[in-house]
Amino acid sequence: MFKKILKSFSALLILSTLFYSCGEQQITQPPIFKQQKAVIYEKLGLVAMASTENLYQLAVDFSTGQVNVNDFKKIRIVFTCESNSIESTVRLFLSTDNITSREVYTVSGINDLNKTDHAIDIEEPAEKIWLNMIVNVSGSNAGDASYLYTKVNDFVIYGIK
Repeated sequence: MFKKILKSFSALLILSTLFYSCGEQQITQPPIFKQQKAVIYEKLGLVAMASTENLYQLAVDFSTGQVNVNDFKKIRIVFTCESNSIESTVRLFLSTDNITSREVYTVSGINDLNKTDHAIDIEEPAEKIWLNMIVNVSGSNAGDASYLYTKVNDFVIYGIK
């Protein structure tokens, strides 16, 4: 009798495990990946770097040139940064045929610059856009002349339909 109860309990345990594991558990993806997307511009590796070994300020400019985005309802711009300078800034400007230039993103400070990904969504972009990035690094206020840098890496523009 004990063996029969043990077999029944084991069968019940196995069946309940199977039903639980086959349930409706869905892996959810971020909303951008649920939408149809395409890479429309990509520059991998080092995109722009500003560095200084003294107390001076240095700015470096990076431009995508003209990018055709007329087939997309939205674009997402993604890049990474790395910096050892407290006073560094990265600014991103968008230009179109109708708009000379407008700032769409700014990040500054060592903690915010060094976060994993920077992502900017732009709804209903014009048919053609130009993106310009200014990478700025400043010397220390403490007066020491150490090597300071700010890098931008892996710049990608996704078109989202």
